[in-house]
Amino acid sequence: MDNLYLQNELKLAGEDANVARAQFKFGMVLAGMGIIHQHQQDERQRGSGEEAEEDAFENDLPKKVAYFTQAVAPVLVPTIRSLADIRPDIPRVEDDAGEAA
Repeated sequence: MDNLYLQNELKLAGEDANVARAQFKFGMVLAGMGIIHQHQQDERQRGSGEEAEEDAFENDLPKKVAYFTQAVAPVLVPTIRSLADIRPDIPRVEDDAGEAA
């Protein structure tokens, strides 16, 4: 995979490069599957008689997938890594708040 953002994350990941590579790959697959699913839903709605704008982008699934995955690529691995660091024992803001008046 020769994505610039992935390559930057691999440099930062050090020994966890294989984990970062897998996170990127599976994250992109899931994002792409989400777009495909939504595209199919949109097609069904158009087929059921609903009005649809005649937009070339809306009808071009590969362009939609490329556009979205390009937009998600810079934040995908950092987001996944942040989520992996979340622990249930971290105090919540509500725990530190005073009682309601």
